Amino acid sequence: AKGSWSEGYETLIANDENIKNTPIVKLLANILKIVKAIFNHEYYQKEFKKAFVSVARSFLYNYTDEEIYKIVTNNTYKETKLFKTIKESLYNNSSLPLAEKIENLVLDLNIYNRCIKSGNIIKNEKYLDLFINLFKEMTRLDYTLDDFLLYLENIDTYNLKLNLSSTGSTVDSVKLMNIHK
Repeated sequence: AKGSWSEGYETLIANDENIKNTPIVKLLANILKIVKAIFNHEYYQKEFKKAFVSVARSFLYNYTDEEIYKIVTNNTYKETKLFKTIKESLYNNSSLPLAEKIENLVLDLNIYNRCIKSGNIIKNEKYLDLFINLFKEMTRLDYTLDDFLLYLENIDTYNLKLNLSSTGSTVDSVKLMNIHK
């Protein structure tokens, strides 16, 4: 036979990726928990403390275990750069709808640029974009911050997924997709 059926075509292997448990999505969920605590003035609740520690330890702030221990032991969350940056961003954007507040917060925290420290930059940017777009869409449908956090918590319970669609050039390409569930 002269050549193969795919000669001259790019082969693209496509497989959607469930991103719920990626570090970026977990980080964003924890940031939203901190935002919720700030909105509700619930700074010393267990959920806030866990979210704070997670974000403080992340590539975003890189607090040492010793610094985190002192903050938790002395309840000095409000005095940290992490807390002040989030609260200031929310205050500066207080007149905006919730989705825009969160989008501006992501920019104020410089998450896109700091993704450099966390590995695959392009993939992490796609995770950020997907998360922000999902949040925007759900707030457009009148979901509250609490509703969105509940959705994230129950993704596994109800067998839901946060999928990042595989992307690539579809011009002159043959897609090979995994049909196994």
